[in-house]
Amino acid sequence: ENEDLIFNTEDNARIAHLLALRGNCYNNLFFFAESQKSLQKAMIYAKKIKDNDRRYFSIGRIYRITAANFRQDPKIKNIDSALYYQKKSYDIQSKIKNKETLYAGLIIQAAAIGELFFEKNKLDSARNYFNLSYDISKKANLSKYSVKALLGLANLDLKLNNSERALNYALQAKDVAIKNENPTEVKQSYETLAKVYEKMNNTSKSNEYHKKYA
Repeated sequence: ENEDLIFNTEDNARIAHLLALRGNCYNNLFFFAESQKSLQKAMIYAKKIKDNDRRYFSIGRIYRITAANFRQDPKIKNIDSALYYQKKSYDIQSKIKNKETLYAGLIIQAAAIGELFFEKNKLDSARNYFNLSYDISKKANLSKYSVKALLGLANLDLKLNNSERALNYALQAKDVAIKNENPTEVKQSYETLAKVYEKMNNTSKSNEYHKKYA
């Protein structure tokens, strides 16, 4: 009933938001085909939004969720396609004029691009985007969005056997996640710390963070 009310408003931004939200929910529930259908409808309304910032933000979000579908759906899993849409999301959100919305979007999208490059084992490109995300978060005084970049850098250095630097990034991520009171990011930071301490042969610390993660 509430959805019908939103469609009846003919407010393109609200309708696009609703459909993108539905697409994201379907993605989280692993109903990827339904997610794509919702996103295709969302794009029709998003492109009609007259305010530039709201249009760029809405389209960027649709591209981001589309990238997630290509990354996660076992039937169409394609990291190159996910990377393509994630970059489109970054590019269109870079046109936003409102500074906080702009920087928040770029921080999140750059970290997501870094994750995709990491998944492709292109570690130099991954580091560049993780650093870009982190640098923007510092420049914009938006450290609350820096956790994904910090964890990305931690896991990257862990893979390269640079445990000390990995530990530094993971501890920073944990502190920010706890300050944000973000349970998902706190859990991810505990998991990463457990792996780092295990690599460093610090069994007691590794077990401590495995328990916290559990």
